[in-house]
Amino acid sequence: MNTQSVVSEIEAAVAAQLEVAADDPSIEVASRAFLAALRPALKLAATHLAEQAGAEVAAQLPDYEVEVVLTEGEPSLQVRTNSGPPPFTAEELDARLTLRLPPTLKGDIEAAAGEAGDSVNAYVVKALSSSSSHKRYRKHMSGTLDT
Repeated sequence: MNTQSVVSEIEAAVAAQLEVAADDPSIEVASRAFLAALRPALKLAATHLAEQAGAEVAAQLPDYEVEVVLTEGEPSLQVRTNSGPPPFTAEELDARLTLRLPPTLKGDIEAAAGEAGDSVNAYVVKALSSSSSHKRYRKHMSGTLDT
């Protein structure tokens, strides 16, 4: 992602608005100070937007892991196949759990399992094991953010 160009565009738009009152030297000094103070906040906002984009992409691609990585201060999304939990064999499926849920949710689960080509049991086991063994979206940042 090129967040620097977006930050520069916002700074230019604010600077253009501040130039309206640039005839006054004190306003010009205040404008420069305002822009200098605004820059780190804009960079941080851009990083937060990248994190939100990563979370959104992860939510829409359940079979993938999404990481937001900073490289030279610029965030990027890294998307890779989710290795997921290993499949269970029939012998391993000997524990039972009774679950009470609303009939509409049961219907939704049955429909989703059918669309996935799984039995309801297999579908629920996959969903529970993937959500309990690791997160699909990891917020991991390394490097530095210059402000």
